[in-house]
Amino acid sequence: PAEPHLRTVREVCETLATTVREHNENEERVLFPLICEDAPCALFEEEHTALRELERRLEQALDGPHPERDIPPVAHALVDLLRAHIEREDEVLFPMARALLGEEGLARVGRML
Repeated sequence: PAEPHLRTVREVCETLATTVREHNENEERVLFPLICEDAPCALFEEEHTALRELERRLEQALDGPHPERDIPPVAHALVDLLRAHIEREDEVLFPMARALLGEEGLARVGRML
C-alpha cells in the first residue's frame, strides 16, 4: 500500500513549507540585503523561487489523481536542487558572509533573525 509513503511525503511537504521556507525567507530578509553587493545572492534567490515552485508541484502531485506516478519526478528534482543549494550555501554563501560581515556583523544578523 502507498499510504505510509504518502504520509512521509506529506511530512516532507510540511517541513518544506515551514522550516525550509523560513530559512530561505530569513536569508532573503536579513542576510542578503547586507551582502548582495559583493555576493552572488541572485542565484540563491532564484533557487529559493525554484524550491517554492517544486514544493507547490509536490503538494499538487500528492493531492492529484495519480500521486504514485506524479510524485517521484518532482521529489527527485526537489532533492537534487536542495542538495546542490545547501552545498553552495556551505561552500560559497556562508563563507562569503563570514568574510564580508565579520564576527560583529554575523552577531547582528543572528539578533535580527
